[in-house]
Amino acid sequence: MLDIIVSFFGSLTTVAWILLLAGLLGIVLEIFTPGFGVFGALGIISVIISILLTSNSIFQALIMFILLAMFIGVVITIIVHLARKGKLGKGIILENTVNEKGINKEDMQFFVGKIAETLTTLRPAGSISIDGVKLDAVADGGFIEKGKKVEVIRVDGIRIVVKEKN
Repeated sequence: MLDIIVSFFGSLTTVAWILLLAGLLGIVLEIFTPGFGVFGALGIISVIISILLTSNSIFQALIMFILLAMFIGVVITIIVHLARKGKLGKGIILENTVNEKGINKEDMQFFVGKIAETLTTLRPAGSISIDGVKLDAVADGGFIEKGKKVEVIRVDGIRIVVKEKN
């Protein structure tokens, strides 16, 4: 098996080396640039072409593909481990969190002071409408009947707290 690896890397031409390195770079670049998978797909295609240009047999190509896949798996594992430990740059870690409705937590402060209408009875939780946008809200003490005007008095994370408007 070692002689297959040595003969593979020994027979790499300049074009095959460029394709191999460009392919590996494309795969690593795909990890750091979220997108549609263009860099990853081009990287995989480049690696496969490099292997096919260099290998002497199907068996050798299969072995080299498996070894490179294992190598890429190890590199990805190391990168993920370093990212979880915080040892990589902040560029690949999402800083702004978005709730399940697609609203950024920081953007929720926009609703403070807004007047809304209750869509359901707040007991103390229910639904309100602000400018046609349906949101979940919590009454600040007591119940508020459906159809009443309320004011958003504060936002705690993604929790909207309202009081009845007099």
